[in-house]
Amino acid sequence: MQEAADYIEFEKYNPDAADNLLNTAAEMIGSLSEYPERYHLSEDAILRSWGIRHFPVKNYLVFYLVVDNTVYVVRFLHHRRDWISILHQEGIDYEEE
Repeated sequence: MQEAADYIEFEKYNPDAADNLLNTAAEMIGSLSEYPERYHLSEDAILRSWGIRHFPVKNYLVFYLVVDNTVYVVRFLHHRRDWISILHQEGIDYEEE
């Protein structure tokens, strides 16, 4: 998420939008603690087999999985990127949130 915020702040010269993106993403990710399976498994067969779920945050998508009721963020990507290919190539690498 920080990479996206840095791009918005330093390349697009909009620090307010960068802060807003980070705050909104953190709030939405934090709300998953109440109901982590809120979002459906990915429609992509490979991502679904890995347990990947995703939801939008402004122009981005948060990809996550739930392990033993703990939410792990896998990636945070702009919705226009070829996120299926990116995730297929990278596999699962997650950070605890």
